[in-house]
Formats: sequence, C-alpha cells, structure tokens
Amino acid sequence: MNTKIRIDYYQYANNKLYIYEGKTKNVNTKDLYQLIMYYDVLVDADISVDKAIIVADTIPEDVKKLIKMKNKCKDPNDNNYNLEYQYWMNMDRPVSKLRKQQIEGIN
Repeated sequence: MNTKIRIDYYQYANNKLYIYEGKTKNVNTKDLYQLIMYYDVLVDADISVDKAIIVADTIPEDVKKLIKMKNKCKDPNDNNYNLEYQYWMNMDRPVSKLRKQQIEGIN
C-alpha cells in the first residue's frame, strides 16, 4: 500500500529530517497529536525523524507539558521522541527555506 501524508513543513539537511506542524496563531493538543501521528507514520515506514517541531505565535502550557511528557516515551523504533515547540518570531530559518509538500512512497 502506498500512502501519502501531508506534513506542513519539513527540512532535510545533513542526513537529518525535521518535521514541522505550523499554526498561524496558537496551537492545541490536537495539533500536537497530529504532529505525533506524522512522526509515527514516518518511523513505521523506516524514515528516521530527528526532530518534530510545532510552531505557532503562542504555545499553551498544556501543550508544553504534553511535549515534555511525550519526550520521555519511546517511538515505534524504541527511541525517545524528540518533540519541541518554537515561536514563529524565533524561527532559525525563514519559512521560505522550508519545504511544504507531501512525503510520498510511504508503505
């Protein structure tokens, strides 16, 4: 089965894959779960995710706490999750440098 998933943004450089879930204003726990779902699908497809980042103007405390809790858990490959949050104003790279597209060919 060939599946397509649409991740908001991703960055692949120096053999590292960073995936992003971006929201224009603020995020909630459902947005974070969406990012975790993308992470798990990629790992299940033998695609290593180095970091999964949720980005918004504001990040509520419940989302920050959930990230901290989830990072103590193991992903499907028995590695710790590597989730983090960032604010749009503090992004290292402008969004224009990130790719917005599907990652295809996931079996």
